[in-house]
Amino acid sequence: MTHPTDHPQETATEAVPATPTPLGHAMALLDMLEPSQLEAMAAMLAPHDAHTRLELLVWHAAPGPRLPDADATVLCQLEADDEDCWPGYWDGERWMSAEGFPFASRVVAWSEPRGVKP
Repeated sequence: MTHPTDHPQETATEAVPATPTPLGHAMALLDMLEPSQLEAMAAMLAPHDAHTRLELLVWHAAPGPRLPDADATVLCQLEADDEDCWPGYWDGERWMSAEGFPFASRVVAWSEPRGVKP
């Protein structure tokens, strides 16, 4: 397995693909909802088990119109990786792993989990 920081990554100024993807459409629809609407959706889908929690993650395209705060650790989906996602952050110029190294692969989406509350 290759670690995501083995090679430098391109910057976030790369062009967004011209053809919308199903994920892109879903993200655009979720971006139109208010936080209270997202929470209501999550409550409807939540398992009815006292030991299981559900959190709805909203994934933002990268590059895209939104970027996380520079001090926020987020989940990063990498373009070429055998893992689902890695923790990382946007340093104002490029995506970095939580360990402080540039990702080797381009970040294609990010999400900021809030954690689940009992």
